[in-house]
Amino acid sequence: MKRIITITMTIILTAIIFCGCDSSGLDIDATYGECWVRGYGSCRDEEIIIPSTYDSKEVTDIDEFAFSNCRFAKSIVIPDSVKSLWEYSFAKCTSLTNITLPYGLEHIDIGVFRRCESLISITIPDSVTFIGESSFSGCENLTYVKLSNNIENIGADMFSGCYALESIEIPNSVKWIGSSAFSGCGSLTSITIPENVTTIGQHAFLSCNKLESITIPGGIKSIGALSFYQCESLTDIYFEGTKEQWRNLEQTLYSNATVHCTDGALQYS
Repeated sequence: MKRIITITMTIILTAIIFCGCDSSGLDIDATYGECWVRGYGSCRDEEIIIPSTYDSKEVTDIDEFAFSNCRFAKSIVIPDSVKSLWEYSFAKCTSLTNITLPYGLEHIDIGVFRRCESLISITIPDSVTFIGESSFSGCENLTYVKLSNNIENIGADMFSGCYALESIEIPNSVKWIGSSAFSGCGSLTSITIPENVTTIGQHAFLSCNKLESITIPGGIKSIGALSFYQCESLTDIYFEGTKEQWRNLEQTLYSNATVHCTDGALQYS
């Protein structure tokens, strides 16, 4: 009988632990008809599961700074009902390794995941149309990012200081890359700029010291100052335009790179 009771209790406890129940103690505000998560309140769960409803209303927004400096959370699940993550809402969650973003999310504001130093990978669903600047700045262990195919800009400092990021696919929807967007991505070895991009901001690839090659579309209109400064390994730039078009960009290279144009090559030293 004792053994049966022990087994039964074990099953019950296991069910409680793995039931995927919503986290309790979160600070949720339904005052104005919409539910916003304002903070983590008294919740101390390592796996935080944000509820989809509160007080019979849908949870739609994670407020600015809501989980900022939440150092105990290792995993966060955001429900399908949430449409917006506001400024710095998960910044400095230094233990966070995994976060699940729902399809239906539309807006990721400035600095949302800034300095989430343990974050390894993230997938941005195609429902997202805006990602703010500095969103992943300082995520030094981030190795994999899947971006939404419906964003138009890579904002300033978006991936600056992501030292472990080895590769990233920029979607064809992107039209401009902001200043310092990939500065300090010390593990990045190659990158292709899609054909719709017209502007690369200053310092965009500053100190990407393992970057060996980059492909740039012929329709580019502007490349900012020092975009490839301290890219000591950069040897090949594949420019999908003519030598005259490249010269008109007035881009100064600080490496021994060869620019491969459609009508020949330009050697810089």
